[in-house]
Amino acid sequence: MFIAFKVELEGKIPDEIHLIPFGRWRERNHNFAFDETDAEMVLDNFKKSTVDTVIDYEHQTLNSLWNGQPAPAAGWIKELEIRDDGVWCIELEWTKKAKEHLQNKEYKYLSPVIEFDAQDRTTGKSIGTRLHSVGLTNVPFLEELNPIINKFSHRDTEDTEIFSNAKRAVKTHHIKSISESAWDKNKAIKQLKKWASKDGSGDKDTIDWSKYRLGFALYDDEDIENFAGYKLPHHYVENGKLVISRKGVFAAMSALKGARGGVDTGEAKKQVYNHLKAHYKDLDLKAPELSKYSKEDFMDFAELQEKYEALIEAKMQLEIEKKELEGKLQKATKKIEETEKEQAKTSAETIINKAIDEKLLLPSQKEWAIELCLADKEKFEKYLKTCKPHNLTDTADLNFKKDDELTYEDLLSDPKRMIKMQKDNPQLVEKLREKYIYG
Repeated sequence: MFIAFKVELEGKIPDEIHLIPFGRWRERNHNFAFDETDAEMVLDNFKKSTVDTVIDYEHQTLNSLWNGQPAPAAGWIKELEIRDDGVWCIELEWTKKAKEHLQNKEYKYLSPVIEFDAQDRTTGKSIGTRLHSVGLTNVPFLEELNPIINKFSHRDTEDTEIFSNAKRAVKTHHIKSISESAWDKNKAIKQLKKWASKDGSGDKDTIDWSKYRLGFALYDDEDIENFAGYKLPHHYVENGKLVISRKGVFAAMSALKGARGGVDTGEAKKQVYNHLKAHYKDLDLKAPELSKYSKEDFMDFAELQEKYEALIEAKMQLEIEKKELEGKLQKATKKIEETEKEQAKTSAETIINKAIDEKLLLPSQKEWAIELCLADKEKFEKYLKTCKPHNLTDTADLNFKKDDELTYEDLLSDPKRMIKMQKDNPQLVEKLREKYIYG
């Protein structure tokens, strides 16, 4: 489909031109729209082209296909730029003859021809909106283009859908926040209505429609102020901000590819796909290819998609359960270790208290004995077997040995000497004790 706008030249040779404005137009009951998404496609296709876009006379580049006349160039578009008000040509080259026409005011208008459903000239694949050519003319807008539309359209001109191109893809955007919760379309739409309304009510007359549009991948440009004009929602609203629903994106892509009856995208299917593909990238996933399938393929795809979503949900649930079990195991392990330490201490105290009762150990040795018993119970029990009951009334001592000649075993066998040395030289007693325990 081709349409054309007018740009008034005012008898000047311009260095830059506001070539295609953003907006919506109506001519002979046909609707046209050009928005940011179209502008991005025009710029992308212009950059990919290996030839300059031609400026001709009276759209002869199009007319020559049936009138057989030459289509001489008036100039060449060299560079395009997107600005707030549309697409601008910021570098162009005029022929000498065209400059003379302009200086003599023989041509008043510049008319860019837009191809909304363009196909790659080599592969035949859809590439969206493209700047086909630009014509110097004195008949602006669409008056002279009816035969052009009839010639280049592959559909009956009575079908107004060819002109309207009403189905539009929402401009691609990227969002970092991701919701992993189950997808609920009705819940999402309710949230989007409240989020986009000026007072939070979600009532139709309070909606900022350009904001509401961001929650969807497809909208009807002829029904932009009705909720029914928006399709393929895939966002939730959390804490007042738009977030991607992982399962919502999957559901939208499934519908685009034909699952559950599919969705009517008009001529915007590739652009809608690109919108959802960008969100797959946000999810660190590769988007499925946009291919043609049979009805049976769609059913298979939908079934596989549901199974995949179920597996993702099961995996997330297992991760939650795993963390809960790890926490419980950690607590149980700590409790077992504490219980074992308590039991070991209780057992050591029982053994040592019995040894004290049997006068195999002195009360003053209790803390030391507990420490040794906990460190090496077998070694401690072996030591007890070598002990003899202490006679605290016995005046015998080890006076024949000097302090630096004594061992801890000597002190254990002479309680009086032990008590005396603990008062006079506790550092030596501790040193002998450590040597006895640890070697």
